[in-house]
Amino acid sequence: MHLLVNHTIQLITKPNTITTEDGTTYELVRVDGSETGTVVGGKTTEVTYVYRKVTPAKKVVNKPR
Repeated sequence: MHLLVNHTIQLITKPNTITTEDGTTYELVRVDGSETGTVVGGKTTEVTYVYRKVTPAKKVVNKPR
């Protein structure tokens, strides 16, 4: 017997950006998998949240000639 359940994942903790204790910031770039669908007993459903490290912009100084 398989159990079917409709579900929607609503993660309050899925921020667009994450800043770690050392000050490094990561931004959400994509979600792999479906956050909504049908849960089937005995089957694993995976959703992966992919973040990338934000590189601070470098200040460019032009020296007068």
